Amino acid sequence: MLGTSPSSHAPQLPDLAERRFRALQQAIPEIVWSASASGDLLRDAPAWRELTGQTEEQLLAPLGWLEVVHPEDRERTLQTFLAAANERKAWSVEHRLRLADQTFCRMRARGAPVLDDSGRVLEIIVVHAVGRPQRESQSELLMRTLAESIPALVWRTGADGRSEFLNGMARRFFGPEGGIVRDAWVERLHPDDRERAMHERARGVHREELFDLQYRMRDDSGEYRVFYTRTAPVRENGKTIGWVGTALDVTDRTRVESEVRRVAAFTEELLAIVGHDLRDPLNIVLLATTLLRMTELRDEQRKPVARIAAAAERAARMLETLLDFTQARIGGGIKLRRAPTDLARLCTDLAAEQERIQVEVSATGDCSGSWDRARLEQLIGNLLRNAAEHGAPGRAVELRCTAEADRVVLSVRNAGAPIAPEMMPTLFEPFKRGARGPGSRNLGLGLYIVRQIAVAHGGSVEARSSAEEGTEVRVLLPR
Repeated sequence: MLGTSPSSHAPQLPDLAERRFRALQQAIPEIVWSASASGDLLRDAPAWRELTGQTEEQLLAPLGWLEVVHPEDRERTLQTFLAAANERKAWSVEHRLRLADQTFCRMRARGAPVLDDSGRVLEIIVVHAVGRPQRESQSELLMRTLAESIPALVWRTGADGRSEFLNGMARRFFGPEGGIVRDAWVERLHPDDRERAMHERARGVHREELFDLQYRMRDDSGEYRVFYTRTAPVRENGKTIGWVGTALDVTDRTRVESEVRRVAAFTEELLAIVGHDLRDPLNIVLLATTLLRMTELRDEQRKPVARIAAAAERAARMLETLLDFTQARIGGGIKLRRAPTDLARLCTDLAAEQERIQVEVSATGDCSGSWDRARLEQLIGNLLRNAAEHGAPGRAVELRCTAEADRVVLSVRNAGAPIAPEMMPTLFEPFKRGARGPGSRNLGLGLYIVRQIAVAHGGSVEARSSAEEGTEVRVLLPR
């Protein structure tokens, strides 16, 4: 009888199935748990809790396991589970899972129903593969290590704004991972910067493009510091699934830039005052020499009067050049007063005024446009003076004006020794006198002002030089 009757120590069939399930959970590397057809876990899953950091109470709560699935993946995951349970078939789904260290990684879950003899679902067995998350965790560790070494706030959020990763500096500002970064950020913004920063951020998020912000934000001590932020979208299959951002404390740099701007403003104002005060005596000298020339002068008097007039004109020209240089470098560029201008007529008029050189003028097509006539006179004058100083003596300078569809090309060509190739890259930089004129008394600003006037008109300037063709400067002026 003993051989044919069950042992008193043998487990009942339901108890044996439960033990087999527990053994299976421990024997395979995947995480296994069972749930009802509605998605609630039927028994504890220690390996799942170790991976996700959930407590047993959290896991066994209604749909407790779903709380650690990424918010953007929850509905899709649940609907896949319920649809498969309703249709009594196997299923699989990939989703992002929040791990115990509050980072997210992708995992694939597979499930199958356990049916009774009538086909009713008794439970759903679910298997989560852990091999892929372990590999992703290493890349996550690399990114975290790199982010911790950067002296800036670094964060990654999902599309809902909830943080998926924060480095140490970011955690001190925004709190533990998993919170809404936007809310913590807004709370720390300086009240005077809040509306603007929120508006610019909303625009960048709406456009789903990289955007930059600068604002004041309160640090842990309560002091407001200046931060420069760059935020970029994270895309998957063409869809934005989150954002990565960095915020760098630029308070000290901003203070230096503010001081530089203050000094620049003071310098500009000082030069403007000096320029105004110098113009008056120069104008008096020029007026006096003009009146003297209109009187009867002896031969020995004409020469010193002419020298005084020439020196005063040169001083006035140098003063205007210095003021233009200051305006271009400090004041944000040369200011223009545009009006309809015939460039061909202007070239003819200026050529007739030249005394030191012979100028041959030619024009092709309609060379009119909307430009600042006074500035173009200055530009052409600088080019002609440059040609007179560096050109071959006795050779005419070519002044050409050529009309094109939407622009006019002004060129000045002179014969003479070519510009050294090493000088060409810096030809239009300030205080570059050039190898051909070491004894020149000019400031080395003439060609720099030429380029600034061209740029102010939306144009550009270029030069070429060779022994065969001479030196040509071309100014391209949009109409």
